[in-house]
Amino acid sequence: MSDGIVFIDGNFVKPEEAKMSIFDMGFVWGDCAYDVTSAWNGWFFMLDAHLDRFESSCNGFRLESPFSRDDIRHICAECVERAGLDDAYVKLQMTRGVARHDPRTAECSFTAYAVPYLWIWGEEKCRHGANLYLSETERVSSKAIDQRIKNYNRADLVQARFEAYDHGCDDALLCGPDGNLTEGPGYNVFLVRDGNVVSPDHNVLEGITRIGVRELCEAEGIPF
Repeated sequence: MSDGIVFIDGNFVKPEEAKMSIFDMGFVWGDCAYDVTSAWNGWFFMLDAHLDRFESSCNGFRLESPFSRDDIRHICAECVERAGLDDAYVKLQMTRGVARHDPRTAECSFTAYAVPYLWIWGEEKCRHGANLYLSETERVSSKAIDQRIKNYNRADLVQARFEAYDHGCDDALLCGPDGNLTEGPGYNVFLVRDGNVVSPDHNVLEGITRIGVRELCEAEGIPF
């Protein structure tokens, strides 16, 4: 199976050949926005919605894209095609670029890649159930970092995941500063109660799958 393809610095290269500066502010400061979609049997999942969110995230962090939306769409498709993958994990990333101090002097850098599809807990547990731990680690407040922007300031999620492992669980869920449930490291959470589907709507990334679930509920007449 192909290891995937990376688009970086205007070129398509093998993953092991993809390199970026250690002085990029995306690495040094976490000054970066990204998005992740997937291709399944050769078809992208809600690509336009992912591109909308990626564009919104870049605007939220004042990252100016060197590529148009149509350019990025074609780059994603070419990554999947060049990788020769039917089922792919596809990531888009915009970093600030290199600047020693003033971020206004940097030129933003766009990277994309397609690699074999990743089941977050393995296919068996994703299909039939995983054990999640309600972490004591608090999710960073959206007053500090707007969680509607998909970003790399994720130390809280990593620490919560380690807590889950320490307790013999597969992954974690976090509460926000107000004590209400938020999300996990890379996924939204839903509850089904008395025939209603509910999901946190504050201090969370507004996930594309979450949008899809809401649309399916509306189509089936299920209160969301």
